[in-house]
This record gives sequence, C-alpha cells and structure tokens, in this order.
Amino acid sequence: MKTVMTVRGPVAPDEMGFTSMHEHVLTNADFYMEEYVPVLGEPPACVFPSAPQDPVRMEDLAYLNHGYFARNHDNWDLSDETLMMAEVSDFHACGGGTILECSAPGIRGDVSGLKRISRATGVHIVASTGLYAEKSWPARFLDASVPQFMAWMMDEIENGIDGTGIRPGQIKVASNANTEAQLDFLRAASQVSADTGIMVTAHLGVGTNQEDSHLVYKTLLESGMSPEHLLMCHFHGKVQITSLDMLLDNAAAWAPQLDYAREVLDQGINICFDCFGQTWDTEALGSVADADVYKIAAIYQLVNEGYGEQIVIGTDVFLKIMTRRYGGHGYVRLQNYVVPTLQRIGVSDAIIARLTVTTPARLLAF
Repeated sequence: MKTVMTVRGPVAPDEMGFTSMHEHVLTNADFYMEEYVPVLGEPPACVFPSAPQDPVRMEDLAYLNHGYFARNHDNWDLSDETLMMAEVSDFHACGGGTILECSAPGIRGDVSGLKRISRATGVHIVASTGLYAEKSWPARFLDASVPQFMAWMMDEIENGIDGTGIRPGQIKVASNANTEAQLDFLRAASQVSADTGIMVTAHLGVGTNQEDSHLVYKTLLESGMSPEHLLMCHFHGKVQITSLDMLLDNAAAWAPQLDYAREVLDQGINICFDCFGQTWDTEALGSVADADVYKIAAIYQLVNEGYGEQIVIGTDVFLKIMTRRYGGHGYVRLQNYVVPTLQRIGVSDAIIARLTVTTPARLLAF
C-alpha cells in the first residue's frame, strides 16, 4: 500500500488534506546574491536603499519588493523556527493539511526543525532530497558521478537525512543553466524515481527559456522516470510575459501564453502554479510583476481544456518579505484568494479538490 513520507513518518494519502505543493519552511538561498547583486548594481538614492546586512524593516519594503529584494541577506533567511512555526500555524488555521517543503542541500534548513514545526502545528510536512541550482551545491557534490548521486539519494530515502532518521518524500532537481553536472543529476534523479516511485519536482529558474525547460523534461523522461511522477514547478513563469520591452506595442503579449503548457501536459507531466501572493518583482531590471490573475486565468483555461488532474498550486514562500509577519501574504494566499477566486469564476469544487487534495496525494504517494 502506498504512503506519503512526512517528517513525522508515513501517512496514508487520504490523511493529507488541503496541500500546498511548493513551499519553503526552513531555508536560506542567499547564494543568489552573488548572481543578482552585480546585475542590479548600486540602487539610486531616491529608492532609499538599505544596506545588504540590515534586517528587513517596514520602511524598506517598497525598496525590497520592487527590484532589490536580492541585495539583502536577511530577506533570504527563513531559518527562524519561531517565525516559520507561526506561518505554518496560519496555514493550519485556514484548513491547510500538508506542505511540500522543496529545499534541497545548499539551501535546506534543519529538518529536525521541520519535524518540530509539524508536530506543534499539526501540518504534515514533506521534506526533500535532491539538489537545487548547481551554484548552491555543497562541495562534495561538484565532482559526483551519476551512480554517486543515486547512492546518496537512496541513502536519504531509505535511512534519513543527515543522521536524523527523517526521510524525504520527494526529489528536488533544478535548472538555472543546463550544465553537464546538472544534467547528470537529472539522470540520477530520474533513475531513483523509476526505481522507487518517488516524485520529482523540477525547478525552472527565472532565466530558463523554453528550450532549456524542454531539455529538462526530455532528459528526465528519457532517463527512465514516469511522467506521472514528474512535477514541473514555477510554471506561471511560462504563461506570462513579464518583460516590459516585449509587452510594448504587442497586445497579444498580454494574454496568457498556453502553448508550452499544453505541450508539457500532453506528455503526461504535471505542472505547478506557485508564487501566489508574491510581493516582489524585478522592476529594476525591466520586468513587470508576475500577477496572480494570470495564474488564475491560465488555470481556468487549462482546466476547461481537460487538464485539471495534472495541475497543483503553491505559494513558494522563500523570502522573508513573502511571510505574513514581514508584509507578505504567506502560505494562506491559497485559502484566502486562490480557492475563493476559482470558485467565484465557476471552477467546480470537484476540480478544486483535484488541484489541492487528490492530485497532490497521487503525486506524493509511493
């Protein structure tokens, strides 16, 4: 009988309840500062910049939200267990049952802390094995082979993470650039998934174009895993054009772009619309906000075309300014906006249950 592996042990799929399929609870991804800070350069004085070492403050929210979130160490840091316990408690208070925690080594926090938060809040939390973008990899993985990657993941799946006995319930892979090392890791993850039935979440970075994204899923499927066990996340980034230059003088560019989503879904792959309630954008680099209404419109159209069993949702809280206690919407954006809006525009309760309960249970059970 299949079960879902949580940080407190296995649970039956029908015990998961309302599930967010892409979150971070205890994490720190400030390695991205090395990439973003040189591109952003020094902010102009008129935006009232804060120093990179300053704590996140109310007076700095506009500055952080509109292009300079990446320049602040504290903003990337979600390792405060008390803070994240409160955020997960909010999710539970609004009917949330399970969170898929997508942090991998290099950005992954204390999994024992995840267990404490889960026990205190009553929310099931599913931890991840795998690796994130190559620039975040711990040094021991930089020269690893496919068999070595596989052996390490299997050890975590069978014996637990870092000696804690806490076992992961999914594999996280990522592509910010398809280096040969990252492609080797995709091949390893695919084979582990094929051997165990464990699901794989594939991160598609902001700069990942459709050609790169195509290579990610082709590599995974051609290496042996089943498309029904693959979830491609951040798919809202593939349906909305956010470049201001591309939107100028092109009315068609403002509509949801769904052809690539259909291509992926027709392969039998699952997709996740996340970053609901995100409070940041990259306005300073000529990009417009990634709006929730586009995600809702895309889901609505794809559901009406018959893809309702392959779509899930999440908020992807990974910055401090995305938490409720620092001015964001938190995990509860799903319950206080996404679900009511889907209901208001005529999406049936049965379809909403697939997005938030049935499909997550199918994906996470192995």
